[in-house]
Amino acid sequence: MEYPRDLDLVVAFGDSVDPESGRDDLGSPARLGHWLTVHGFPQSSGVPSAAELDLAVQLRTALRNELQARHDSDETGIRRARAHLESLAARIPLRASFSGHTAQLVSVHDGVAEMLANVLSAIVRAEQDGTWRRIKICHEETCGEVFHDRSKNASKTWCSMNVCGNRNKTRSYRDRRRKDTRPAVE
Repeated sequence: MEYPRDLDLVVAFGDSVDPESGRDDLGSPARLGHWLTVHGFPQSSGVPSAAELDLAVQLRTALRNELQARHDSDETGIRRARAHLESLAARIPLRASFSGHTAQLVSVHDGVAEMLANVLSAIVRAEQDGTWRRIKICHEETCGEVFHDRSKNASKTWCSMNVCGNRNKTRSYRDRRRKDTRPAVE
């Protein structure tokens, strides 16, 4: 199966925060500006505004909430996150472009708006072509990394079996051993 490159942007955007280490690539307008430049979205007007930063952080949070709710099979959480995504999407101006081989939604502006429009456009295309189910959030409670599941049957649970899968399995093993060694209560 071919994996759309634009989903790499969605993964990078979702991963612009690391709950475990506290790193936040969108932690200030200047940091957001740097993130945009690194990912190919230079801001022609200089440093992003506080309002642009707020919109980007809200969209990232809604995206991560949707992925977490989907992972947890939490239908209420999914509906809530998708409603939040929809309200945020209404604030990002898009237009149809027919300049390439396929029609696509593109941003009316550059910088933050362009990046957010590309994220939304990638999500819409991925939902339509069935690849959205492959964008996941790591099941390891201390991680939270967004990843693209490239396994044949889209069954990955952790971003890395060597790190997060091992942590989870070791923790489960220790919990089982602890339960096995407790004296029976009579």
